[in-house]
Amino acid sequence: MHHQMYAGGIGILALVAPISHAGGGFTTVISIGTGQPDGLSLGNSFEIFTDDFQVNLFPGGSIGESFDFRSDPPNAAMVAFTNAEFNMSGGMLGRGATFGDGVVVNISGGSAEDSMAVSEPAVLNFSGGYIGDRLDLRQTFDTGGAALNMTGGRLGDDLSLRSGAAARIAGGVVGRDIFARSGSSIELVGNGFTLNGAPVVGPVTLDFRATTFGFRDVVAGVLEDGTPIVFSDLAQDEIPELTFIVATPAPIAFTNLTLDDAMDVAPTGLRSGQLLTVRGDGAVDDDFVAIGGTLIVEGGNVGSNAELVGTSVQISGGTVLGGLHAFQGTDITMTDGTLGHQFGEDLALRSGSSIDVQGGQLVVDFTATDTSDVTVSDGTIGGNLFLAYGGHLNVSGGDF
Repeated sequence: MHHQMYAGGIGILALVAPISHAGGGFTTVISIGTGQPDGLSLGNSFEIFTDDFQVNLFPGGSIGESFDFRSDPPNAAMVAFTNAEFNMSGGMLGRGATFGDGVVVNISGGSAEDSMAVSEPAVLNFSGGYIGDRLDLRQTFDTGGAALNMTGGRLGDDLSLRSGAAARIAGGVVGRDIFARSGSSIELVGNGFTLNGAPVVGPVTLDFRATTFGFRDVVAGVLEDGTPIVFSDLAQDEIPELTFIVATPAPIAFTNLTLDDAMDVAPTGLRSGQLLTVRGDGAVDDDFVAIGGTLIVEGGNVGSNAELVGTSVQISGGTVLGGLHAFQGTDITMTDGTLGHQFGEDLALRSGSSIDVQGGQLVVDFTATDTSDVTVSDGTIGGNLFLAYGGHLNVSGGDF
């Protein structure tokens, strides 16, 4: 089946000649980026509705907002593409890109802005780079939904899986607020998985529609690429079922690492047996996950939305941003520095975790539940404190 191709947007007249060339088994190939034959950019609202078409986005290139690569919307039969591919190894893909109807999307580098949509039977293979918030895996046919195969990279918040969609996550960093509708599925590939601290022995599928994955539930483990991962209700994750596939994680990359310069490359997480020290101008990105190990913050900055399971944390300087969630025996000792950035951010302690505040400033609302302990002997406590389900507060000093 051959569909008519529509192409629109800024600079379309300059693309009439280049888009006629072919290669690699495709009738038409567009290659965008530094040193590529079709220039550095495609404009906004560029649309492709045709078979045998490949688009390649390389470092230095950009594609504008609302890029659309799927079968012709007026086609009532909704016939899927044959031989259609989008490859991104660098550059920038604008907000609101849409892929569908048989397109294979391979992203190994670069940055894709928010609100990307992938419709069945398209496949998104994500191995590196960044995809922004609100990735939407949709269903357009009756045979199933779009598929995400993630082995690396960083995915923003608000991943949505509609009924029939599937995600297989073996590596990379996944943001918060996953919304998986009934009929969708998520596979985690790795080892050491736990549910509320109890081991999960794979391969196995847990149906949370029966057990209600929600308030106070925590799934943790290490993915095949060695990245720790945590799902929890505190992160507003809504997941009907999870399948755990056993694979040996990559070996730990370090045992003792210090970040003291803004140019130092920070790890995305910690595992048991690892020690990370942040000082000077060192920085750790948002969505840091630790399962075991030790985090020492003497200066620098730790990004927001860290999730910690069974981790030792020592804060004597610097800033740890809000949204920190501590589970299953995580112990935080704070003698100086700042935890939080602005009021309204949260710090949550669960499952026997603790914080011992001996100095510094907490600019967060924080909650202690499930026999977690809050001890304050000095320092400044801002925001609101909530105790529930056996949370404990011990105060001998400090400024509230």
